[in-house]
Amino acid sequence: STGSVEHEFSCPGGADGERLFSARHVAVRNRLGRPTVLICQLRDITQQRRDAQQLRESEERYRELVEAIDEGVFVTSNRSAEPSYVGARVLDMLGLPGQPPWPADGLLSLRVLEQDRPLLARQRDLERQGSASDVTLRIHHPVHGLRWLRQRTRVRQLPGGEVRVYGLLDDVTEERERELQLQTARDAAESASRAKSQFMATMSHEIRTPMNGILGMTDLVLRHTDDPKTREQLGKVIQSSHHLLAVINNILDLSKIEADRLALETVSFRFSDVLESLFSLLGQ
Repeated sequence: STGSVEHEFSCPGGADGERLFSARHVAVRNRLGRPTVLICQLRDITQQRRDAQQLRESEERYRELVEAIDEGVFVTSNRSAEPSYVGARVLDMLGLPGQPPWPADGLLSLRVLEQDRPLLARQRDLERQGSASDVTLRIHHPVHGLRWLRQRTRVRQLPGGEVRVYGLLDDVTEERERELQLQTARDAAESASRAKSQFMATMSHEIRTPMNGILGMTDLVLRHTDDPKTREQLGKVIQSSHHLLAVINNILDLSKIEADRLALETVSFRFSDVLESLFSLLGQ
């Protein structure tokens, strides 16, 4: 029969520093149980331990980097039903416990609203096709209630055939709420603008109707009087009324501008007539 003993020890290694060795001792015994041969196996495991230490340090730096960013990080693989890596930020945003088991169809499936499940299904289809994806959907957080999350994924196929999906998860609830507030304010402003335009158009029509009556009655009086002074004054009433109608038309044009229905037209006029009309009004 045989028995073995294993242990590790270190010794100075000169310029390379301390060396680490693994020793295994096997005793071969005869039929009486007495050791007759001792076999010793010695291996230098210095580089192996250094590589393992570097790997641990690299993983620790990667974990610190992942946990330092605001977005949550996760990694899935086609060779495992559960995610290969899930950052603490992801679990916090979803309100999930820190230990598996987790669902094979993704962590979001536990919290996503039923109305947004088709968005999640389309994202899975893109990942199976090897395409990048970007989706924003709603979840129900067990503590914070309704939340908006944005999930972006990238797919990479490793040399050995393994397909990994690298994902980022971000809580965009505040951003979405600001967008909704801006949309509500924009809708309210547009509604107020439409109401103002409608009011201006209505008032312009209401003023134009009696103004046409004033013009008509003034014209009738002008036809039945021969007094020069009266005719001059009535003429100025008609002229002023036409100016007021022009102002009303300008108000209507402003309403048309806001409604994108303004039509430009070309009208011939004599500049001397405009000056004469202006001097006549100011001279009265």
